[in-house]
Amino acid sequence: MCFSFARMMELEEGSGSEASDTELLEKARVIEISEGTMRHDAGNVASAEKLISRNSWCSIIYRRGQKQLTRLFLKEAEHALHLCLSEEQN
Repeated sequence: MCFSFARMMELEEGSGSEASDTELLEKARVIEISEGTMRHDAGNVASAEKLISRNSWCSIIYRRGQKQLTRLFLKEAEHALHLCLSEEQN
């Protein structure tokens, strides 16, 4: 369980929380440009939107999925630990 908790902390350390990834995806507008290409198209993009490449979009989705899996695993591990402790007390 310590490994999973450490993994979750590692995932969030440099990239923020699962909620911040979701917010990024909600505000993003995917455009077909190569990574690293700058595009100033402010007239067609709402002020709250951020232009990102398809590769960046996919990376954020993958990263968010990893955080979701780790969070769910931690929840299950905690539940299993509680069950084991309650069985030992009986």
